[in-house]
Amino acid sequence: MIELNLISFGKSLFFGKTAWEKIFPFPANSLKIPEDAAMVIESMKKFFENNPNIEGIDKAGKISDEILTSLKEMGLFGMIVPEEYGGCNFSQTTYARIMEYIAASEASLAATIGAHQSIGMKAILLFGTEEQKKKYLPDLATGKRVAAFALTEPTAGSDAAGIKTKVVPIEDGKYFLLNGTKQWITNGGEAETYSVIAITDKSKGSRGATAFIVEKGTPGFTFG
Repeated sequence: MIELNLISFGKSLFFGKTAWEKIFPFPANSLKIPEDAAMVIESMKKFFENNPNIEGIDKAGKISDEILTSLKEMGLFGMIVPEEYGGCNFSQTTYARIMEYIAASEASLAATIGAHQSIGMKAILLFGTEEQKKKYLPDLATGKRVAAFALTEPTAGSDAAGIKTKVVPIEDGKYFLLNGTKQWITNGGEAETYSVIAITDKSKGSRGATAFIVEKGTPGFTFG
């Protein structure tokens, strides 16, 4: 018999229980939907009502260009991008609330939008140089360019230290030559900008990996 009072709130969920006392007092403010999120959600409700063909996305195995264009025009591809780069500059709470609603309505749309922002462009947003941000974020914010995050490989999933894609500096470090194979990349075939994870220092394990910006059309960059 497991004593729930001896385990964390998170672990209690795996036993089909919710040990609320572990997170007391309950964060009541988290239940309140931010005003900007409520406005977007209201627009999304009308969008779903006026687009009954959304129900056919999973059967078709593809999101139509018409639907994607509408989502981009609504600003959903630049929710977390600062205004100075053409985005909405939403807080993480607002972003999470909107994604929560989209995911409950059509998971495929949530995966596409989420992979674009939560991971695809996130390295540029958090760690990119000012030059990189000015070059990539405006088009990513409008959805003119879609982003993808390329970590997973045939022999390595979430185990970042196990990836085999390597990078070698050439011409005295002016350029980099990447060699490797990635798979299961959300937005992989549709994206134009990729954050590709490669090993630069194997002795450091997962901390020896670096994100490289790779654009579709780069010589040697092909799709299986």
